[in-house]
Amino acid sequence: MYCPVCLNNTLSLKDHGVLKIEINTKHRDNNIFLYDLKKESELDLHVNLQNKVDDFLRWYSSFQNKEPIKSFTIFSQDFSCSGGCSLPVNLNLSVIGILFQEDDIYEILAEGCAKYGLELDNDVEMITS
Repeated sequence: MYCPVCLNNTLSLKDHGVLKIEINTKHRDNNIFLYDLKKESELDLHVNLQNKVDDFLRWYSSFQNKEPIKSFTIFSQDFSCSGGCSLPVNLNLSVIGILFQEDDIYEILAEGCAKYGLELDNDVEMITS
C-alpha cells in the first residue's frame, strides 16, 4: 500500500494489532478485536470476524427503526511504513482485501442478516479506503 507521508508503496499491516468494525457507519466499543498474524490462522481470523459481526447484528436487530445493511468496513490503525515514516495517529485504513475478502464478508453478513431478520442491501458497499 502507498504511504500517505512518503507516497511510496511501503505501507504494510503490522503482525499484530486491533481491528475495528463499522456497519452502516455505526460501531460499538465491543466490536473491536485483536489480531496476531504470527499466531492466528486465516480460519481463526474468519471466525473472530464472524463472531463480531454476529454480535453487532444481534444488537442492531433490537433497534426499532432498522435500515437495511448498506455499508461495511473493517479497519486498523496498525500499519507501518518500511521507510520509517511517522504516520498520522488518526490514520484508519481498511483491511478488506488484505485480511478479509469482500465475498467472505458478504457471506458472513448474509448469514447474520438471515439469522436476525435484517435486510441486506444487494449492493452493500465494502468500504476499502
